[in-house]
Amino acid sequence: MATTAVSEIPRPRTDLASAAMDDATLIAACRRGDARAMELLYHQYKRRVFGLCHRIVGPVDAEEVVQEVFVRVFRGLAGFRGDALVVPLQALVVREIERKPGVKVDPNAPRDQEGVYLMENGKARFQPISTGMIGELSIEVASGLKGGETLVTGPFKALRELEPGGAVKVEDPKKKKKGADSEKNG
Repeated sequence: MATTAVSEIPRPRTDLASAAMDDATLIAACRRGDARAMELLYHQYKRRVFGLCHRIVGPVDAEEVVQEVFVRVFRGLAGFRGDALVVPLQALVVREIERKPGVKVDPNAPRDQEGVYLMENGKARFQPISTGMIGELSIEVASGLKGGETLVTGPFKALRELEPGGAVKVEDPKKKKKGADSEKNG
């Protein structure tokens, strides 16, 4: 009779069911340097990231790009703020700082300020903000907004010409789409 060895097969380290964590918990653990959390985060998103990279750079370079993406993600987590307030880039306005007549201005003082227009009672109010990181379509607000405000967005030219106190109306996106469709068909 032949003897055989019996051993338990170890569970794969990618078994996420036993270590189900939400992204915020995983990111917090990664920021503390928890290697297991980094591994879980990697396995949770590797297929999505690979699929995107495969579409962008093709099959030959996709794996290398995926590795670079995760290296950058893990290096950048120290500065990551999950609670960051962001606004669409199309809401950001740079305006000349209003000066009081007759007041001497320091030649080194900034001439422009970044901000957004908020809608309050149907009128525009300019709110200066400090910005942080910028994404493809949005920008982080470091200070100046609390969250929950109603932003005015629109074409760059319209926002540059908007004056504080100017009337603002909410545009119905359904009407705008129907209007665009009728222009195409008309």
